[in-house]
Amino acid sequence: KDLDYNDQLLSSAQLQPYVDIIQGKDTDTKVNACIMLSKFQTVNSIKLLRLALQDEEYEVRYMANNALGKLEQDLLSRVDILSENIEKFPNQLRNYLKRAHSYTSIVWLNLLDKSLSNLFLEKALADFRHLLMKQPDNFSLYTSIANCYLKLGLQEEMLLLATQAKKLDLEDEDIAKISFYEAEAFYELDQYEKVIQLCNMINQTKTPIKLIKERSEYWAEV
Repeated sequence: KDLDYNDQLLSSAQLQPYVDIIQGKDTDTKVNACIMLSKFQTVNSIKLLRLALQDEEYEVRYMANNALGKLEQDLLSRVDILSENIEKFPNQLRNYLKRAHSYTSIVWLNLLDKSLSNLFLEKALADFRHLLMKQPDNFSLYTSIANCYLKLGLQEEMLLLATQAKKLDLEDEDIAKISFYEAEAFYELDQYEKVIQLCNMINQTKTPIKLIKERSEYWAEV
């Protein structure tokens, strides 16, 4: 979160040519770049389009705004189609999962203001919870719900979810994942001793996830 705008953009090799174009002087090329960026649907492409909104040329700003609008409309149309499919075929669970992921994609891409983002997260939660009732042993649903809880600031619900998840027969990697979410909830609740205890426990597992290992090692030493 603390990275400079350009540092975040430069971290994506695929987008590097577009970074150079948007920061350049050729208006026509920048306009075409905005059109192409509307097809990426990634966090960095959207940040680059937002950078183009600040361009001194009206044509570039106009096309960047259009591209962002197209991205939002495409994602919302996908939600509408999935909602229609759910209404027609309520027992096809894959549609609930796709719709939940569509809701969260819109949020993670930072296309909406905070109130709408929270509304979409709540809608995603409803779908994920529906699926969890049908598939209580599906661990991926726990991590999806955990993401929503933490984004919405529902730390207590996150802790209850972690307790429920840990009753499953989990591999070390999954234990590390849900414990890491649990540690984040305790951190937000200012219960730092719990954070350190969990990070020590995570360090004893055999998780291959580099991010979790590095951050757990750091917090365990604080």
